[in-house]
Amino acid sequence: MFSVVRGACLLLGVLTLLPVALQAAQPQALLASVNAQRLHSYQLQMQFHLLSLEDADPRVAAQMQAAAEQFAEQNEQLDELSAGLALDAEVLALQQQARDFQRWVLANEVLTQGWVSVNTLNAMSASGAALNLGYLNLLNKLRAQGSVDEPLLEQAILMQQIAAGYVRETSSLDGGGSIYDEARDLELPVDQLAQQFRQQLTLLQQQNAGVPDTAQRLQRVAMTWKYIEKTLLNYKEKAVPVTIVRNSAKIIDALLKPAASTAQL
Repeated sequence: MFSVVRGACLLLGVLTLLPVALQAAQPQALLASVNAQRLHSYQLQMQFHLLSLEDADPRVAAQMQAAAEQFAEQNEQLDELSAGLALDAEVLALQQQARDFQRWVLANEVLTQGWVSVNTLNAMSASGAALNLGYLNLLNKLRAQGSVDEPLLEQAILMQQIAAGYVRETSSLDGGGSIYDEARDLELPVDQLAQQFRQQLTLLQQQNAGVPDTAQRLQRVAMTWKYIEKTLLNYKEKAVPVTIVRNSAKIIDALLKPAASTAQL
């Protein structure tokens, strides 16, 4: 990230402005990295529970392993991105929380014994909740330094959070895991998150009505959302985890990539 900024300054011949440019870029780069981790943390929670529902499907296991590796790589970059921002303690604590969370995700015993232990389930859920609080704490400090959230990314994170919550609930209904999940009630239920997604999507569409590319992407999101919204609002009535996983991925793809890449929606 820094080399890109440095190179751009050299090309523009504004070497004297480099320290200012770096100072402005650092908090925003760290915020973007933290938000990318938030997205992956919910993805890992979803895959953790999906692995049980899919009877240790090797494809799900491979996806979870790949996501975990990407998550770990992002986590180890945080201290470099936070250099000079007076956030060393917060970042170090967050990195350790992320390592603990990843360790419990990968401790899923479905692959070795066919079921997840109560201890692993509860520890993964609790560490995920603690990690989310750590993310929010750091994000608030970055916002206080002037960093600005990207609304489409925030919407994508919310969609991944909803998908993770839905698969967790489906897994709980299937195996009774909710009885032991002490952190289950620390987040809003799926139906309330779905209502929040609809409200924010409507607002985003209004705000971007005059931006053709973004408006097109949001229209694609709205089309896919309409297909799964009722299921999410009534999440306790019918269990269709694969449908939710597949369509939430389409929504996230549409939110994060240019419209041309989401033509399959």
